Formats: sequence, C-alpha cells, structure tokens
Amino acid sequence: MDNAKIFTFADDTAIIFHSNNWVGVVVATQRGLSTVMKWLQQNLLTLNASKTKYIPFKISKRIEPENPLRVKLHSCNYLDSNSCQCVEIEKVDCIKYLGVLIDNQLSWSKQIGAVTTRVRKLMFVFKNLRNIADHNTIRCVYFALCQSILSYCIVAWGVATKSHLIKLERAQRGILKVAFAKPFRYPTDRLYQDCKVLRGRAAVKKKILQIAVAR
Repeated sequence: MDNAKIFTFADDTAIIFHSNNWVGVVVATQRGLSTVMKWLQQNLLTLNASKTKYIPFKISKRIEPENPLRVKLHSCNYLDSNSCQCVEIEKVDCIKYLGVLIDNQLSWSKQIGAVTTRVRKLMFVFKNLRNIADHNTIRCVYFALCQSILSYCIVAWGVATKSHLIKLERAQRGILKVAFAKPFRYPTDRLYQDCKVLRGRAAVKKKILQIAVAR
C-alpha cells in the first residue's frame, strides 16, 4: 500500500497512512482499507468494524481538517465515502493500543495520567508493607509492582514534555517516601540515591541508550 506503514503484534494491527494534506490522507486511507477488505474477503476472513477506529494525528488544533473526515470499510468497488452504504469507521481522539493510550496530538498526557493513577493506587500496599518487610524486600516489590508500570513502553511516551512527566515523578516520589518511611520534605536527589531508583526522565534516557547499544 502507498503512503502506509503496518504495525502488528499478535492479533492487533495498526496501519498508519500519511500524506501532505488531509485530502491526501483520506484518499490513501480509503485505498489502503479497500485493499485490506479485498484481502480479507479472498481469505474468508472478516474485520470487526465495531472495534476498528481511526485517529487523525496533528501537531496542533490549528491544522484541524476544514471538513469532518469520513473513513469507510469499503466492501464495494467505490472509494467515494458518500456514494455507498459501507460501514463508516468511528473517529476517536485517543485510543489504547497494546496497553498504551495514544492521543491525537501525541502529547501522551492521557497515558501519563493513567500511569500516574495506577502508581498512586499502590500507596496503600507499600504503607502496609513497610511495617513487615526490610528495605531489600520492599525494593524488590517496588520494582515488581511499581517500576514495571512506569517502564512499560516508556521509550514511546517518556518523550513527553516535562510538565506532563513531573506529575508522574511526583507519584513515584510519593510511593518511595511511603515505602521507605521518609518525611514529606525529604530531599528528592537524596531520596533516589537512598532507594537506588532512577527518576522518570533518567529512566527514559537509560532505556534509549540500552536500545542504541543493542543495535
């Protein structure tokens, strides 16, 4: 397919269509999806239209398309979305793919908000754990329960602006202070050193370096 890139993982598939303008994007999308539908028909497969969504990416609200975009799953021979009764795909501003919330401006604010909420929910666990476990055990539990959430796909959403990431780092610091019984105003740098844990932005840099070295 022209102007398209396919991403697959197990039974989840995403197709990115691109062009220099919105008209070109819609044309490329309709042609690409038409090819997909024909391939499915030839192989006796079907596409779940209710689970199929599309999201138009843009860097700012100023470049919104003038007219509402309409994208259909064509099972006919027409690519004009206004001349057939084929199923129209629902447009969304944010979608979850492989457990990551992707918004239409790639700000990652919703993803970071979701991760922050999940981290804060662990506060009660560590508040009880600190009374019955030593520091090494607490640290192991932290990496199993908390750090695993913080590091999942961090190379993608970890490039968000500092204003978004700082919210997550506050939640991380809160967990560490509760887990290791540190006072509210305990120095941040010293906290991370004592706990031997990387803050969010440092963890992003480490992961990127690991990937670069592996390549």
